[in-house]
Amino acid sequence: MNFVTAFFVTFAVVVYAPAQVVVKRQPSPTAFGQRFWHLPVEVMASAAQRPTDAPWPFEVFEADDGTRGYFIFSKRKTLQLRLRKLDGSWQVTDYPKSLPSPVTQQTKLGLFVTTDLESGGMRYNEVNFWDGSKHRVTDIPNGSGPSDGLLFPRLVVDGDNRHAIAVHWQGHIVFATSSDNGAKWTPLEVIAKNSLDKDQICPPLMVNRRGLHVVHVADGGSLTHIMSVDNGASWKPAKAQPNWDERFGEAMLTSGYGAKEVMHICTVTREGNWIFHASKDAGASWTSGVQIASCKPSLYSTVFHVRGNGKSTVLCYTEPGDDKRHAHVAHFLATNDGGESWRDLPVVDGIKGDTGRPIVHVDHRGRMLSLFVKGPLEGDDDDRDYFVLMRSFAAIDKGRAMSKAKRARVRELAEQLVGADDAMKSAAKDALVTMGAAVVPVLMDVAARANTGQDVEQISALVREIQLTWDRPSKVPSWWAGSKKGQ
Repeated sequence: MNFVTAFFVTFAVVVYAPAQVVVKRQPSPTAFGQRFWHLPVEVMASAAQRPTDAPWPFEVFEADDGTRGYFIFSKRKTLQLRLRKLDGSWQVTDYPKSLPSPVTQQTKLGLFVTTDLESGGMRYNEVNFWDGSKHRVTDIPNGSGPSDGLLFPRLVVDGDNRHAIAVHWQGHIVFATSSDNGAKWTPLEVIAKNSLDKDQICPPLMVNRRGLHVVHVADGGSLTHIMSVDNGASWKPAKAQPNWDERFGEAMLTSGYGAKEVMHICTVTREGNWIFHASKDAGASWTSGVQIASCKPSLYSTVFHVRGNGKSTVLCYTEPGDDKRHAHVAHFLATNDGGESWRDLPVVDGIKGDTGRPIVHVDHRGRMLSLFVKGPLEGDDDDRDYFVLMRSFAAIDKGRAMSKAKRARVRELAEQLVGADDAMKSAAKDALVTMGAAVVPVLMDVAARANTGQDVEQISALVREIQLTWDRPSKVPSWWAGSKKGQ
């Protein structure tokens, strides 16, 4: 079995369950300016028609300076890093027959690990996101166990020049660490055994004040939390374990997010149920596992990403569609309270055809940058896949993270748009545009209480302008059928 076949078989599920979602879904907003997402930006098309070349997004990220990029992988074993520079151009770097880890950002550097699909070797990479130049590429030595088949590593950095990676290998979790900022690495060694050969893409490796943490699927299909307090020299089961019982069934995949005191784990069962676990005290205790979603399993629906920023956490996944409008539907479930409640933020509004394989980046302000694949429906003239970038125009928490003083200032400026002379309106407009997309939720609130339709239209026009300040497409894609409201 070749790699590509094995990759897709890994995520095939044989048990089918009726579609059922248990999270509270809020309806997708349709009124002016109330769409959660900016207009979609088509960034590339697959080189060939299906099924010759089926692209797969692996990672999307954004540096503090606005530089953004993503990794994609195709059936032809072509890994590409695409960086969008500040001048709007794209720089493409090929990593032949390789797979990447998720990207860790450190100032202007992007840190990640690549796996050579032919040799099985692993390399630590540093790339300057500002100019695309490579700073350093370091080989990670193999230890006594692994020699090949090392796929989908996870990299963490603790801010004290210490780096660590974890990766799956033949039903085991393999670990290596660096204490000198990635210059030298310990050999890859086995630290735990999994019940399944390939039960997850990237092991949930996390670091915080208590040490290093890995949550994996142990024998019997239960979740096991192991940790190290000596920088990976030794590992032992943690005192607190995520709650996993028979009603959940056997976990297929796990993915995690950690920052400071927060640790979030999400799993998917063979039946296609998503179970969320949270720790708010650096792994000293875990909340009870909660089912947040369920859908009919498919090739893509058991592949998901968990991302966060310490305040908000996002789970993105693909749900089978109705095969008439959408063969697959990309979903984003977001929480701001540690998993107690969730919002559904679908991206299909206005998109004709297939939407799937979503990945997401959450910045420190809580805004989302998403990359997903837009594919055709059966019978479409264009049978290619397209990579689509979308950004949320506001934070996941609808802007509540904005300070009271700033929110009051935005409201003052918004009211000047509808109740002042022309000069003051112009000054207020310029100030709001400069403040960016974070002001949109406040503008929406002001519009909801506006006295006249003319006032609403003035605010709506400004909302549209703000939305289009982010990578405005040169032309509207043929597959876009969005309402003119909110554009």
